[in-house]
Amino acid sequence: MRLFDGWPDRDAHAVEVSCPDAEPDCGLGEDEDPSGPRWFASVNTPDLVDVRVLDAAGTVVSERAVEPDYRVVARPHGTACGGPREAVVSLVDR
Repeated sequence: MRLFDGWPDRDAHAVEVSCPDAEPDCGLGEDEDPSGPRWFASVNTPDLVDVRVLDAAGTVVSERAVEPDYRVVARPHGTACGGPREAVVSLVDR
């Protein structure tokens, strides 16, 4: 997950993703590069995750429980295999 390009001062923020309290072992991996406006890790496609955006001082500027919209990005083993996925989440009210 990464912050939208239009996020004000995007590169000065960090993104954290965690399992909700109700499901403490939802299958999230560790962020491969925990600094910056992107969160990248292996996950087991949980239905709900908690997403936080922090400023350079570590202050939470946005926090929300979200339902990721997973999309298959490749099918290296053919159409019968689900393949790797990426998720899109929204931190704004629509």
